[in-house]
Amino acid sequence: MLLASEQELLREGLAALCERSGRHEVVGQCGDGSAAVQVASARQPDVCLLDLGLRSLHAFELISRLRRAAPNTRTVIVAERADARCARGILHAGASGVLLTSGPLQSLFDAISLAAEGGIYLPPGLPAEGVLAEADAGDPLSALSEREYQVFRLLVEGVRPKEIANRLDLSPKTVDSHRKNLMRKLDIHDLPTLVRFAVSRTGAR
Repeated sequence: MLLASEQELLREGLAALCERSGRHEVVGQCGDGSAAVQVASARQPDVCLLDLGLRSLHAFELISRLRRAAPNTRTVIVAERADARCARGILHAGASGVLLTSGPLQSLFDAISLAAEGGIYLPPGLPAEGVLAEADAGDPLSALSEREYQVFRLLVEGVRPKEIANRLDLSPKTVDSHRKNLMRKLDIHDLPTLVRFAVSRTGAR
């Protein structure tokens, strides 16, 4: 198993729990996305636990790169929070599950085992029927494309457009185009209002 997170405490904690269980061998730990791709390519782990908060590359882009580098590796995203829209995007990007850091210890082992077997793991608060269903037409965010939603999340987290371009491997012009499109679709005309809109939604921050 491969662990990828900028938070050393999180990486070491997960590694210790997995090693102590005797069921999951940790073959590598990485603090950034590029290193994770390199290690995955070299070691071809069964499962990669990937921190949603990695800043070097956006998680969705990193999932895609991991799939190319290690086609048989299953990726599980580790996050502090995730609503149905976010989880849907994670699964559509090619991940095999979402693991919440607030969940019980057993959820860690369940997520790893299920992903390794080719299944999809979702925490109890995110029922599969809600996540895998088509987006609710009444939800303003359902109008956004996956890439627009990625830009939306990074903008409301305070990430600058130039850094968004780096994380998503896009040109600044393309990021600006996505920003304009998503704000038009949401009928929002400035960043402070966009942030307030995000804060009002569970898990959007």
